[in-house]
Amino acid sequence: MIVRKVAPALLACIMLFNTIGYRLFVSCLQNHNDQQLEIKFDNSNYDDESLVEIKIPVNLPYQINRPEYERFDGEIEVDGILYKYVKRKVENDTLFLQCIPNTAKMNLTIAVNKLFKSTAGLDDPGVPMGAKSAIVVKKLFTEYDDSLFSYRSIRQSTPALAHALASCSTGLASRPHTSPEQPPEQPSA
Repeated sequence: MIVRKVAPALLACIMLFNTIGYRLFVSCLQNHNDQQLEIKFDNSNYDDESLVEIKIPVNLPYQINRPEYERFDGEIEVDGILYKYVKRKVENDTLFLQCIPNTAKMNLTIAVNKLFKSTAGLDDPGVPMGAKSAIVVKKLFTEYDDSLFSYRSIRQSTPALAHALASCSTGLASRPHTSPEQPPEQPSA
């Protein structure tokens, strides 16, 4: 008796966790990783040799030059690699960013992508990628005739009701018919 009440609730919780729980969990892990990196950078606990410099052209009027590096938070993705800002400076028309690759966040993102592919059925190595995406699209956008389903289920459940429905629909036209006369003309204004 208790199992009949607990099992649907447990299955609903599992389904809810599968739909949004993983994303929330990974988002919390990524936020925690970002906070730890920011604390590390604020305390200057990093190796200057591991910093990567990225130059970005800036074309803004009245740009203020800042020739010295200042502490700055943020992230950027370049060529598929996610970098976390450590410092920045602006000289003339160029923004210089000193960054460290954020490998922990990239690994979490890769893990989430692999998890999504496996739950969506896209991880089968024997099927080419185009066919995999076609299968997913087909599963998402298949045609479904609700009236046909309900008529079949009624016919299977109660034969008397199905016979009554069938007798009501015999007088309906099976295809469109043409009108024997021409429609009236529109009065001209």
